[in-house]
Amino acid sequence: MESSDSGDEFEGWEPEDAIEAQEKYDHHVENALDESDIDVSSVSSGDLTDSEPENESDSDDPDLNLIRDEWSRDTRGINIGQFTHQTGPNHCLTLNARPLEYFFLLMPEIFYEVVAHETNLYAEQKIRQNGPDPRWHLTTPEEIRAYIGINIMFGIKQLPRLWCYWSPDPRFVILAEHLNLVNTYVCGTIMQNRKGLPDSIKKAKLKKQGDIIQEQK
Repeated sequence: MESSDSGDEFEGWEPEDAIEAQEKYDHHVENALDESDIDVSSVSSGDLTDSEPENESDSDDPDLNLIRDEWSRDTRGINIGQFTHQTGPNHCLTLNARPLEYFFLLMPEIFYEVVAHETNLYAEQKIRQNGPDPRWHLTTPEEIRAYIGINIMFGIKQLPRLWCYWSPDPRFVILAEHLNLVNTYVCGTIMQNRKGLPDSIKKAKLKKQGDIIQEQK
């Protein structure tokens, strides 16, 4: 049995046909590029903008037409009136007012009443959904004030345990004095504005970092 050449699979297709097809393709591409060339000088400047054409509905809008008429290339000066209103804090507190009075400017008494009312209202809704809670009792504006005060204290004075903030035990506001009574002495640093310190410490001026003032009690 004779073996056939692989070219027999393309019987009737000659190499000249491939060359002719390639030439036709190249000629077609060149014509397409020639037709796509555009003379820029024949294009108006309006066709080169990237803005969208104005909607026909906008051109018929009398309000928009009025706004367009207000624009002009003729500029003129603008008169700006002098500002005469009073600036700064607006309150009626005197110069010797307490810090708490200034605080109430930000959170007045009505604030605590509203918070207490809304808290009780929310608790009643939850009780209707989940049943009574024996630990719950209606809160009051006074309790809300104490709660907010405690949270402020958390950020100012840090104590070792949460219950220490409610503790009336004097060993915590004067612990060093209590230890002194049992012949236990302490040494440490304190803030200059600590209560019970003499004026010689409170009014002392430290010149540079690392300077200290020592006193003993």
